[in-house]
Amino acid sequence: MQFVAEAFKHGKAIGAVADGIRLLSNARLNGVQNHGEALTADQGVVLQSSPGATGEFVEQFVAAIAAHRHHNRDLAPAPA
Repeated sequence: MQFVAEAFKHGKAIGAVADGIRLLSNARLNGVQNHGEALTADQGVVLQSSPGATGEFVEQFVAAIAAHRHHNRDLAPAPA
């Protein structure tokens, strides 16, 4: 979780599928939440609730990586 928090604080893209979303929830990253939708992409964080990465997830995650950094995150409460 420390690695994920550091990546978030440095504005890096983060992707999680199925149970990986629970890890992000435990990391307490501000503004990162699954809205119960199949696919959520916000602030460079891409989440897919169903197991197995779909083509749409991969496209969104590649776009998040291509942006390099995501400076629109609220970093004040980031534990890293």
